[in-house]
Amino acid sequence: MKIIHSLEEMNIKEPIVFAIGFFDGIHKGHQEILNQTKKLAAKKSAKSGIITFYPHPLSVIFPENPVKLILTQTEKYEILKKYNLDIIIEIKPDIEFLHQSHEEFLNKLKKFSNLKGIIVGENFTFGYKGSGNAETMKKFFKNEVEVKKINLIKNTLTDNTVISSTNIRKFIADGNMREAMKFLGRPYFITDKIVHGFKRGSELLGIPTANLEYGFERMLPSDGVYATYIEVKGNKHPSITNIGTNPTFNDKERTIETFILDFDEEIYGQIVKLEWIEKVRDEIKFEKYQDLILQIKKDIEKAGEILKRSNNYIFKI
Repeated sequence: MKIIHSLEEMNIKEPIVFAIGFFDGIHKGHQEILNQTKKLAAKKSAKSGIITFYPHPLSVIFPENPVKLILTQTEKYEILKKYNLDIIIEIKPDIEFLHQSHEEFLNKLKKFSNLKGIIVGENFTFGYKGSGNAETMKKFFKNEVEVKKINLIKNTLTDNTVISSTNIRKFIADGNMREAMKFLGRPYFITDKIVHGFKRGSELLGIPTANLEYGFERMLPSDGVYATYIEVKGNKHPSITNIGTNPTFNDKERTIETFILDFDEEIYGQIVKLEWIEKVRDEIKFEKYQDLILQIKKDIEKAGEILKRSNNYIFKI
């Protein structure tokens, strides 16, 4: 999977089909777009690729209020590897790029005489103020390039909510990890390094926790206690995670602390993957830390029950 950073760098001579979009989360809707891209590429005996962007265009336009990402760049590319794409073009959408008209962008694409197909989602727009869409592309390319628009996928089990990165962010922000999981087709996860924390877990509470570093650009669940899985050195372990400011100790910094069930290894500095399965409770301020210890023991028991059930969880829409 080759990664380049501008349309001008592309030098593939064979026929090619592109999916275009930001693809934050690579949720079930994105997965359908990628699968259709592979399918159309096979039909046309072409290579397959995507044109994507980083950072998020809205974060460039509104830097004071950046979009919280469901996946980091690294995580996104790890998932994309599974699709065996031939090329990824990652464009940095600076202000100049975002102010170009949709005709300018399409004219750049038209320079590729080997371009055979484009796949986009139903709500995809491009060009200044979103002036271009799938229909614009179809009219521009006529019959020279096959343009396919993939309809939005909805959750037919509940209220036909559209599967979108925006809705997934809302689920995560609300601590509704089950709904986020359904839309993603996998548990929501973050990948980062274990760092030193306050050491209260082991020294004061007798419940040692691993403190996870995290980037401020990414989406995080609401404060509280969660049943989680943590992957360490390629092995997945049941765990319980607290995210918040530890009000019992009047902390101000937001931290992610994970207690790994039946685990006793030194993992400081390790890169781990933390999967969020279900919220156990909101964060609570206790007057005595002994009461906190009793509550944590109840939380661990409840998290264990949730994780046992999660092994049989089926991702359906």
